[in-house]
Amino acid sequence: MVVAETLDLADQIKLFSSAGGIVGLHGAGLANMIWAPPGCRIVELFPPGVFNDCYGRLALTCGHSYRYEVLEPTGLESSQLRRLSQDP
Repeated sequence: MVVAETLDLADQIKLFSSAGGIVGLHGAGLANMIWAPPGCRIVELFPPGVFNDCYGRLALTCGHSYRYEVLEPTGLESSQLRRLSQDP
């Protein structure tokens, strides 16, 4: 797990420029997808009742694949997160 705000800009660029997939909660950290190579798989996670397509539009503009999932109140287990990061 990465908390982008704990990294300086150079480290964020280095990390995300080699990403094949990014799974994250809706928030500013997802903007780092701009550093990822085209075709990166982006999965954005939302709490129930919340949706904003700004990162979906950014993903498509950058040439990434994009999908979103709505989290249930119980959350996701690590095995579910691994599946999300691997599904097309």
